[in-house]
Amino acid sequence: MAYIDIIIPNNNEQSFIKIGEKLGYDSLCFVYSFKDYKKNIEKINKLQEKTKIKLKYGIVCDYKSIQKASKISNLCLFDAGGKDNSIIRKVFENNKFDLVFNLEINNKNEHTHFVNSGLDQVLCRLARKKDKIVCFNFNSLLYSKDFQRSRLIARMTQNIRFCRKFKVKIAMVSFATNVKEMRYYHDLIGFLIALKTHPSKAKKALKVVYDKIKLNEFKKSDKFVINGVVKD
Repeated sequence: MAYIDIIIPNNNEQSFIKIGEKLGYDSLCFVYSFKDYKKNIEKINKLQEKTKIKLKYGIVCDYKSIQKASKISNLCLFDAGGKDNSIIRKVFENNKFDLVFNLEINNKNEHTHFVNSGLDQVLCRLARKKDKIVCFNFNSLLYSKDFQRSRLIARMTQNIRFCRKFKVKIAMVSFATNVKEMRYYHDLIGFLIALKTHPSKAKKALKVVYDKIKLNEFKKSDKFVINGVVKD
C-alpha cells in the first residue's frame, strides 16, 4: 500500500520531505502551476537522491493549458473551486485531466432537499467513463469555521455518496502549503470513514493518486503501445 499526499509547496519542499518521512508516507506529490512547473522538476530530482520517499510532481492547470501540461506531467489537476458549471463539465469530458478537487467550494445556496456539492449524476458518469479521480481537499476544512465548515462537510459527504453509487475513484489529501497543515494518513483515512466511506475504500483513497501517476508514467514509456498492448 503506497500512501501518498499532495503538497502545494512554496520553496519548502525539503521541510515537507522531512515531515513526510516522520508521518510514514511512501510518496509525496508536489504540484505547481503550469508556468512554474519546469523550473521545479530539477529541484525535485535532486531532492529524490536524499530520501527514500518517492517524489512525484504534477500540474494544476486549466482547460487552456491542459494539452501542453499533459505532455510534460504525469498528473494533471483541476481546481474546480468557484468555477462555472460549463467549465467543470468540459474538464470532466476531457481525457487529459486526471484529478478534480474543490468541487465543494462554490457560492451556490443549498436547496431544501439536497446540497449544492458541485457533483451530480452526469459528472459522476463522465468521471467513471474517463477514469477521473474526485479529490477531497482536507486543507479547505482547516481554514473554515462554523457554518462554512459544516457546509463543506455536508457537501463532501454527499459527493462521497455520489462517488460510491457510481463507482467513481476518490482521493483524500492534505493539499498542505506548510508542514503544519500535513496530516498523518491514518487521520485522513479516519476522516473519510467518518463521512460514511467504507474502510477499504478509505484506504484506497490514500493510494489511488500514486497508482494514477504510475499508470501515466508507464503510458509515456517505450513499453506502452496502446491500452492492452505493451512491448516485450
